[in-house]
Amino acid sequence: MIYLKVRGRAGNQFFQFATVKNFQTKYCKNEEIALDFSDLKKLGTEENGFKDSLQDFEAAKYYKTVDKIKANILQKVLIFIMKVPNAFFRLIGLKDRADILSYKFEKKVQPFINRFGVYYMIHGYSDFKPCKSKNKIFYGNFESAKYFEENEKIIKEMFTPKESIIKKNKELYDIIEKSNSICITIRRGDFVDNPEFKKVHYICDSKYFYKAVEIIKEKVEYPVFIVFSDDIEWVKDNMEFGVPAFYEDGTDPIWEKIRLMYSCKHFVISNSTFSWWAQYLSRNKNKVVIAPKRWKNSAYKKDTSKLDIYQDFWMKI
Repeated sequence: MIYLKVRGRAGNQFFQFATVKNFQTKYCKNEEIALDFSDLKKLGTEENGFKDSLQDFEAAKYYKTVDKIKANILQKVLIFIMKVPNAFFRLIGLKDRADILSYKFEKKVQPFINRFGVYYMIHGYSDFKPCKSKNKIFYGNFESAKYFEENEKIIKEMFTPKESIIKKNKELYDIIEKSNSICITIRRGDFVDNPEFKKVHYICDSKYFYKAVEIIKEKVEYPVFIVFSDDIEWVKDNMEFGVPAFYEDGTDPIWEKIRLMYSCKHFVISNSTFSWWAQYLSRNKNKVVIAPKRWKNSAYKKDTSKLDIYQDFWMKI
């Protein structure tokens, strides 16, 4: 069995499941994938997105859910050990450098714990290898396309919604399909309202989006902006793009929103995993993707090129 301890909301879940599915396809096709969503209840409510978001996509046919991961004693000990450095660095006052120090620790230790069926990586990419353990345990964020780039076609098929387009969105979908549509995602919500999130996550301000808009105008003829946000009314009241713009109304379920987003031709993304997946799932091979140079408020901000979440072809501003 290949177990995954699921962390976070839809964008995070996509990264985690794509990594596990790629590993199964590559190394152990006959082993089953089992997902444990139990930790999500500690992070938030279903209304706030802390639920099994994968069930609404074709991915649902590739896994089963379990109440608890079956890890042996050694695997439990190794997972505990891997959690210690980040907590320790924060305890001794190195909160701003905790992520990058933990990343270096995880990168160094990961090849050893792989041998015992533990695949733990919170802060970046590691080249996972097969092992002989009966059960494999995946625990982490796995925020990099490097984890599943060999199976891009399968990944895109997995994250296709099971349901048809919602009737009220057909007009918007037609606009997206028939124009040089630019998906622009403006993340506010908990990034603005939650004090703990504000400490960790950089907030893309209006200056970033306006600069991105000017670049898009230079690179794309007759651009039409399709705007997505968790605070769409704020965007309407506070931002003016100077080109035709249409707005997703903010009431759509995750599966509908992501399909509308990835159907666009080009992308201006914010520093969110959901934005990341909108551009990755795009079917346009010649897409332009503009992203913020800074992804987090941490030591990483001094050299974002070392963040594995960035893709080489992005334009960073």
